[in-house]
Amino acid sequence: MNAGYATLKQLTPHHYDAFRTLIDQLEEGLELLSKQYEVPLSINRAGSMFGFFFTDQKVTNYDTAKTSDLTYFSNYYREMLNNGIFLPPSQYEGLFISTEHTDVEISKTLEAIEASMKALR
Repeated sequence: MNAGYATLKQLTPHHYDAFRTLIDQLEEGLELLSKQYEVPLSINRAGSMFGFFFTDQKVTNYDTAKTSDLTYFSNYYREMLNNGIFLPPSQYEGLFISTEHTDVEISKTLEAIEASMKALR
């Protein structure tokens, strides 16, 4: 907890603005690609943390999270690995933006998402 607290003390409003901008870019791109490739998607986010589920339902609890297509996620996970993006291995885990992420990483991630969705058509 001390390490986490020390990290949080170093963050400034500028960091949080940057997190929001990057997550906005990622969310918008992910939503656009999910529509383009007809992949059901629900995105949740809080601060620099976000998660997504391959479902057409808004995910608000465990029951709605269970509607996610776990087979698609498994295949998507492997495709993302093939495209150089390492995601948490479970559909139910969150992702985080850090101070080390930039527009470059977001662009590369969106390119990998598109390649992965295209491969899974």
